Amino acid sequence: MDRKPDEIRMIMLDRCRKLEADGRICMTSDAHLMTCLTDILTNKIWPSLEFMKMARAGDIEMSDEVADLVIRNLEDLSSWIDFLKEKRSKESAKKRMLPTDRMTSLEFSGEIAQSLAAEKVANRDFLQRLASLAEFRDSASGNHIVRVGLYANKVSEMLDLPMTFIDKITFASTLHDIGKMGVPAAILFKEKSLSAEETEILKEHTTIGRRLLGNSPSPLLQMAAEIALTHHENWDGSGYPQGLRGKQIPLAGAIVKVCDAYDTLRSRHFFKKPMTHEQAIAILRHGNELMSPEHFHPDVLDAFLEIAPVVAEIFATHHRRVRGRRQQCRSANSSG
Repeated sequence: MDRKPDEIRMIMLDRCRKLEADGRICMTSDAHLMTCLTDILTNKIWPSLEFMKMARAGDIEMSDEVADLVIRNLEDLSSWIDFLKEKRSKESAKKRMLPTDRMTSLEFSGEIAQSLAAEKVANRDFLQRLASLAEFRDSASGNHIVRVGLYANKVSEMLDLPMTFIDKITFASTLHDIGKMGVPAAILFKEKSLSAEETEILKEHTTIGRRLLGNSPSPLLQMAAEIALTHHENWDGSGYPQGLRGKQIPLAGAIVKVCDAYDTLRSRHFFKKPMTHEQAIAILRHGNELMSPEHFHPDVLDAFLEIAPVVAEIFATHHRRVRGRRQQCRSANSSG
């Protein structure tokens, strides 16, 4: 009975499995089917060809049974040849799709790397511009988001965190207040103390930020969403919006909390005057009526205080006063 190529292949594959069970081969791919093919050639094809040679030379006379056996064996060979031709054709097609020359391969990889790097820079530039929109609606001191990113970078280095984490938090932290895009200007620019109702509305910027940045496949935006949601959580559980406590607070959020708190103390806002570096560090260390050292991750706070001179230099280098905010503040209050 004639066998189809697929039937022959399954028989040979079963034989391979038996050989593997005996420890004679390690079957990890279809390449090991060649073992079976060799077995066929040795035990079936070559004898059949020898029978034909001897019969042609007149040395033997093949009976009908032997002739039928030789025919079946050679048909098996034909089926295997068709199978191997198809397999070789598919492999050749794959190879044509890939660069074969080493230099070409390196150039190809280099082009991909450059393209990815350019896309990464473009994406981060867009994110920083997006973050700047939120900053423009809040702080009277420019470059707040840049400084927070640089502080977070240095604190993460001090904590000896992985470079991938440091790289991400440097940029993800700049989006920590992106949710303020959804807070009314009359609240953001109010020169007087906020009412209890207005304070609750302002607190919503954390959950708004999470909604804006959430559900992204990007690891950078995933961290940014995490920071936006948790950078006002307190280590002692007294923060918002979820009232997380201790290690329930993601490390990225805990780092940005300290950085944001310091920069807020140092910066001019519509409702407060800026503090000196020494005053801000003293409040982080000892607390005041609004802030307590217990609000911060102990290791993160220690790392921040350890690099206080570096932090002061970052603020001095990247601080600038934004003009026109007073008029912007008055316009928002008059419209509210």
